[in-house]
Amino acid sequence: MDEYQAEIQELRTQVEQMVEAEEDPKLIADLELQAQLLEAIYDQAKALLQRGEAEPELRDRLRVRGYGDWDLDNVYAFVYETATELPADGGQPFASEIRAADFAAELSAAPGNLEVGTRLWFENDRIRVWEVRLQPGERGPFHAHTRRYFWTVVDGGTGRQRSADGTMITREYHVGDTSYSEHSASDPMIHDLENVGQTALRFVTVELLD
Repeated sequence: MDEYQAEIQELRTQVEQMVEAEEDPKLIADLELQAQLLEAIYDQAKALLQRGEAEPELRDRLRVRGYGDWDLDNVYAFVYETATELPADGGQPFASEIRAADFAAELSAAPGNLEVGTRLWFENDRIRVWEVRLQPGERGPFHAHTRRYFWTVVDGGTGRQRSADGTMITREYHVGDTSYSEHSASDPMIHDLENVGQTALRFVTVELLD
């Protein structure tokens, strides 16, 4: 029995004890539903895990999405985070979700994509000033930073950044947060940015050209 099965079993034991003690029916129903949902997610994760053993493409897509290697923990995390409904077709919707996030073409083109914002505000021979504005659910494509630059948060929110090595960071950005980085054409930083929050996310990014 793995930790996910143990969690489900613990919930079911708790429900049985509460039924025997004639505790609050609403709370019992809520815990029973929680156990059913966790069991369904676990079943989907196990089915997808088995499918991925025969389909290297799925394993690659999961890594690109930032979930790491193909194991039960990472597949379960992916299913848990993306499940909004739980169809009984052996995990096909989750496999489709991985393929839908096929960033291979973007990553291939990223070294030549030097648009580090969604709108260029100003440019001269010394600096470029970009606005990065993403609405909830919107994602900026993979691009390359090949200059010294800094960014400042204008409108805060929650962002998810994927890097070319498959790592992913989700963090809160607050108004006034500022970061400075140094990169070059020979040592670029390649990443995307997705707004996974509920409010618009906006930065000002300044590239230093000299």
